[in-house]
Amino acid sequence: MSLVDFIESNYQAACEMQRSIERDSKMKEMVAKSLRDEQLVFSWMQDYGLFQGIKADDRKAIVNTYFSALPSLSQLEKGKERIIIEDNFRFLLTELYSAVNRKWLSATSKLLWCSYPDHVVIYDAFVERALVILQGITPFLAHHPRINTSPKLKSSSDIEAVMKFYKNYQNMVLAVAKEHQEQLDELRNVHNEPYVHDIRIIDKLLWMLGNPKQGFSLGEAKCSA
Repeated sequence: MSLVDFIESNYQAACEMQRSIERDSKMKEMVAKSLRDEQLVFSWMQDYGLFQGIKADDRKAIVNTYFSALPSLSQLEKGKERIIIEDNFRFLLTELYSAVNRKWLSATSKLLWCSYPDHVVIYDAFVERALVILQGITPFLAHHPRINTSPKLKSSSDIEAVMKFYKNYQNMVLAVAKEHQEQLDELRNVHNEPYVHDIRIIDKLLWMLGNPKQGFSLGEAKCSA
């Protein structure tokens, strides 16, 4: 089965999973309206497993740090999206690490996605696993640096190493999205799909591919009205 076939067979399932995450929409709305809903952020981060191993006081500190950082996130400018996102990623990652000494790669990407839902690539270990395999068999990923396990964040001096990893990871997911954009557009039209963020659909498809516990379809459904 090619990646084209995999996307076609599992597109609807991926979209359904994304639509079912109701708190994503609430988080986006909160950020867009410059509101402060601490309970929403707390429950949303908890749902994503971002507080595992974090004690109660540190959880509160992270939520407060996030709200303190939000006003400093820059607005996107056409043609400079990637640079601005990377700068904001570095800033938010640094702020979270300063609040609680922990590797915040996944949390940073997910929180930043709420501000830029059409542009930010979120990090997930299952997606990373899928990319490791795809890079060896997919020509359009061959020129990217070989993806390695994300580096540890033991001190602030490691932030640039984490950023280097994330930028490569991000660029590979974006390359997959770009390569299959026409297919995504066609599938959206065929299925009249209301979920609007293609970057998260690709992310979910890669997550399905890399998650050993996640079932997926091996059918050969064709795009037809």
